Amino acid sequence: MYEKLLRALKGTGIPFAEVAWDQRPARDYGVIAIDGAGDSLGADMEIVCQAIEGSIDLYTYGNDRTHVATIQGVLNGLDGCAWYLNSVQYEQENRIIHWEWIFQLETM
Repeated sequence: MYEKLLRALKGTGIPFAEVAWDQRPARDYGVIAIDGAGDSLGADMEIVCQAIEGSIDLYTYGNDRTHVATIQGVLNGLDGCAWYLNSVQYEQENRIIHWEWIFQLETM
């Protein structure tokens, strides 16, 4: 599921990197990372179903919300994905808007 999400995000035309960029792009860009385990289901003293939890960060140089809608469309179109918009912040030092979504993906 994670690979499917990663491919879908990279297919949007928005530059995406996993975990971090060595050098940030000069246009809107994103970062995706797995942050840990989400909900899990145990049986017979072992985990039989586990969700992974991660974050998607979008950095925009203006107020255009086209890329925001694009990312939310990707998340909505992925079966087995739960998500929410966690925060929107203006980063004064970089003069960019930082959007952050938290997602959980169903895995086996």
